[in-house]
Amino acid sequence: MNSIRYFCNQKKFFVLSGQPIAYWASQKTIDCFSNSDLLANYVTPSVGIQPVFPEKYVHYWWEVAFATISFSAEKASDSFTSQKWFPYNKGGSFRKWFGNDEMVIDWQDDGLHIKEDSQMSGHHYQQYSDSLKFKPLVTWSRICTGMPAFRYKRSGYLSDMAGFSLYAPEEYLVPIMAYCNSSVACHFLSFLAPTLNIMVGQVLSLPFDSACLKNQAVMESATNCIEFEKRDWDAFETSWNFVRHPLVGGKHMGYLISALFDEWAATCSKRFLEVKQNEEKINAIYIDQYNLSGELSPCVSDDDVSIRKADLNRESKSLLSYFVGLTMGRYSLDSDGLVYAGGKWDLNRYVSYKPNTNGIEVLNNDFFGDESLDNKCISLLRTIYGADTFEKNISFISDALGGKGSPRDTISSYFLNDFYQDHLKIYQKRPIYWLFDAGKKNSFKALVYIHRYSPDTLATLRTDYILPLLDRYNSRIDFLAKELPTLSGNEANKITKELEKLKGQFQELSEYEPKIHHLADQHIALNLDDGVKANYEKLSDVLASLK
Repeated sequence: MNSIRYFCNQKKFFVLSGQPIAYWASQKTIDCFSNSDLLANYVTPSVGIQPVFPEKYVHYWWEVAFATISFSAEKASDSFTSQKWFPYNKGGSFRKWFGNDEMVIDWQDDGLHIKEDSQMSGHHYQQYSDSLKFKPLVTWSRICTGMPAFRYKRSGYLSDMAGFSLYAPEEYLVPIMAYCNSSVACHFLSFLAPTLNIMVGQVLSLPFDSACLKNQAVMESATNCIEFEKRDWDAFETSWNFVRHPLVGGKHMGYLISALFDEWAATCSKRFLEVKQNEEKINAIYIDQYNLSGELSPCVSDDDVSIRKADLNRESKSLLSYFVGLTMGRYSLDSDGLVYAGGKWDLNRYVSYKPNTNGIEVLNNDFFGDESLDNKCISLLRTIYGADTFEKNISFISDALGGKGSPRDTISSYFLNDFYQDHLKIYQKRPIYWLFDAGKKNSFKALVYIHRYSPDTLATLRTDYILPLLDRYNSRIDFLAKELPTLSGNEANKITKELEKLKGQFQELSEYEPKIHHLADQHIALNLDDGVKANYEKLSDVLASLK
């Protein structure tokens, strides 16, 4: 039996860092390494901070009081301030150009507490130069399951081990990032970094032509990509630069949400197309510059564009989440951006719509009527968009949620059964609204906004909501029990089922009330600096699971 063998001169791989056996690399590709400088000669790398207790010193930005975060640091000495938290670059999911800004780190007084804990524990503390702290950078996530994604960070950030960083003169960072995001760099990394991990040394080994730093067409396209990706990132409430929901972005009295969604969908599609076209322009320039035409295509797959397209179900749920923020005082119809997330409460910032008085929203609409969260959010549809479009708007939201029954019933069911799971997913199991849940029978559910929580909140829950609800359950049970003997047939069966349900809910809430009472008597305080996980544990006996 004859066999076919292919031979390759191993010397051709000597110019590649690490000398990988990249037998598929063409001579043109090998020549790129032979004829170009390395990226390492144009950047200063950093592998970031490695705090010994990350669960103590690193949190999502929405966990802490917003006013305690500094976004303006430019040098190491700027950490000596009354603000405790600083933006922390920690990798994240696939996203190119801009975004994944979710984490903050306790770096007050140049990370004094982190350094002290490291010394006491004997843990090696990874330190990087003061000259790099808070400087603009290019970063990427170490673990990559597909195309690598490089992002630009303006000044103010520190970095983690999982979010590697490259530093250079600021005017060079954008073209360097553009090159790293190109199909050419991706091609080189396919054999420099053949595994899921893209390490610093592998990126530094990329062949790099200094002409890349001076190409105005690349600079313009990359700048456009950054701007469009930033607008996309900031359109969602988990961005610290979130202004307001895109379907509420102005005076919308008389508007149909369906029309506003169509406008939003068109905006998203335009952004998506703009980024894709700019990426393809960059690819074409670098393919030509590195003499790889015929081997690489400038075309970009839709899956490799990190702009989010409009999604009716997602946007409808996020609109309701924004309404919850309005009822809690996190947002205001009269001010852009985050209005309250800790600090001084100012009721004067809420004119068009007044939030609740205590940071509590109850989900049981059967006994709380207009004071239940679902009815408040339904009322907001009328407040924001007007009475003339109310019926069409509530039907549109209901249809988008995919519920059955009347629009009001669909929205009520969503808040009672599904809202919290969506909230946990969006806020990555570090929720800002905590669900106090009596059990599977839905006898009592209420959300509490953690930034408005006080040691008296549990007492308020008990006296203003739980005890009155127990009385209402009891009264309804007595009423139906007296009425039942006078009924027959289907009516009797209906009342019997309702009685069984109410008795079960009454029993469930009766067992839940002592737990609330016990914790209320302790006047438990929360320290937002400890993060959601540590604080949630203090009240876990009366809260829904984070799982």
